Amino acid sequence: MFDEEVREFLTANPEGSVIEIGAGLNTRYERLDNGRASWLESDLPDSMALRKRFFTETDRRRMISADVLDTDWHEVAAQLPPPYCFVSEAVIIYLDDNDAKRALASMARRFPGATLVMDTTSGAMVDDQHNHDAMKTMSSDSWFRWRCDDPSELSEIGLDLVRSYTFLDASPEIRNAMPLFHRFVFRWMPWVLRRKLEGYRINRFTLANQRQLGQ
Repeated sequence: MFDEEVREFLTANPEGSVIEIGAGLNTRYERLDNGRASWLESDLPDSMALRKRFFTETDRRRMISADVLDTDWHEVAAQLPPPYCFVSEAVIIYLDDNDAKRALASMARRFPGATLVMDTTSGAMVDDQHNHDAMKTMSSDSWFRWRCDDPSELSEIGLDLVRSYTFLDASPEIRNAMPLFHRFVFRWMPWVLRRKLEGYRINRFTLANQRQLGQ
């Protein structure tokens, strides 16, 4: 679903730039690169060192060590051809509320008009991690922390919500690629999954600085 958002951006802006925040071992470039766009992939130093063992920079693809809470990487991103599409998949949700909003507000100030594709987690989902089949086996230090029950409220810090949806809204192409059991449940018994899935949302925002918001 993140890929669909980035693909839509590249279709409209084939020579724009995609900035992956917390790239990890993400292979979105391999899946979506159109041969014309610029890519910047960032992550913390240890993760980036691992990434560079498997992926190679090119004249259109750069990898840097950066912390989303810092702003030095903003200047690196600003050197790329606009417009910009920032992608934060399972990154910001691991920050506390103050740090998450500080990182997002600084991006909005520096890159007004840019696109941001980002996930959010509700307070109920954050509180229920001890029941999650995978998260409950991990240290709570590795659980996500940021609570965002209404992504539209992020307009207060410069994020104008374009659309927001859950896994239940996955496109037919994605659903058809699921195992048969999941396809059946998604089609005929979505209420079984709704409570668990509606707390996690994928969102597309347009960044707007404070002056643009009239604040």
